[in-house]
Amino acid sequence: MLEIVLNNEKCPPVVIHRVPYMLVLGDKEEKENEVNVRKYGEQEVKNVTIETFIKKMVQQIKERSI
Repeated sequence: MLEIVLNNEKCPPVVIHRVPYMLVLGDKEEKENEVNVRKYGEQEVKNVTIETFIKKMVQQIKERSI
């Protein structure tokens, strides 16, 4: 499931629906080829390269951990 939120809601739909990861993409992230990743239930936001994030997701899908 992919949902794009184009506003600054205090409680975005991804929190309500317990989506495992929330990604934030802006001009800075596009320029640096990175994404801001926040895992459900955690407050920490991490900057990772798009390639690293995709590899991690593929691994978790194979392990069926998400």
